[in-house]
Amino acid sequence: MDTKDFMKRFERRRILLVDDDRNFTVSLSNFLSYENFDVFTASDGEEAIRQLDKARPDLIILDMSMPGMGGLGFLRQIIDASGKTRYPVLVLTARAEMKDFFDNVEVDGFLDKTCAEEELIASVRDILVTRAAAGELKTGRARVLLGENNQKLTEELKGVFSTAGYDIHSVPTGPEVLEAAAANHPHAILLNRILPNLNGNIAVTLIRAMPSLKDVPIVVYHDSGSSLGGSGGGAGREGGAITGANAVLSTSEPAALLDAVRSAIHPRDS
Repeated sequence: MDTKDFMKRFERRRILLVDDDRNFTVSLSNFLSYENFDVFTASDGEEAIRQLDKARPDLIILDMSMPGMGGLGFLRQIIDASGKTRYPVLVLTARAEMKDFFDNVEVDGFLDKTCAEEELIASVRDILVTRAAAGELKTGRARVLLGENNQKLTEELKGVFSTAGYDIHSVPTGPEVLEAAAANHPHAILLNRILPNLNGNIAVTLIRAMPSLKDVPIVVYHDSGSSLGGSGGGAGREGGAITGANAVLSTSEPAALLDAVRSAIHPRDS
């Protein structure tokens, strides 16, 4: 995949850089930002653990020699029941002698810190492409941003989406949808057509005006019994009701919304 194709497909992917060398961290962060990545940093494993919920990284670049739990301790914290890391990990360390060790540990890549920038960015891209080709979204890492101010419905949707393997983050108002979408770059956005301070249809227009979010699938919904018009009954879809939305549903039924989001993220599977 060439650079142009990569940028189109993986724009603004999120990287968590874990390293206690401040000068190195600043330098590498600037380089990765220039290469169009959103970069979060942590100076040790403990801080990295705290950063995971905020950063929700698509890739972790990890040093080994750090105070506290160190790189190996951090890896143990992010291994799932199957023995695999819950996030893609590229080990980047001055301890080149550890390469043989990582040949037997399931990380996505290993590089010496003396590597060239071209080798590093190529490795980052290869890991992201490989993970995507392996169906990473289908195995439960897709991030969904929910805009809903009804707490009961929010909890119902969180339960259904979490059970289906999605990472769902909710906010109760229209302006917060815009803020969270820009900050977190979700794989899909699900929002109620009626939201406090900024209606869903206006939110869609504003989201589509953001270059980094113009291709993110958006599903809008409202209760069929509302006064908004549209199809007016059941769990129907309103074709073209909101410009820029991938789907508009006249239901808030969680299973229907899950199906719509899944179809928007994976259109070839629907």
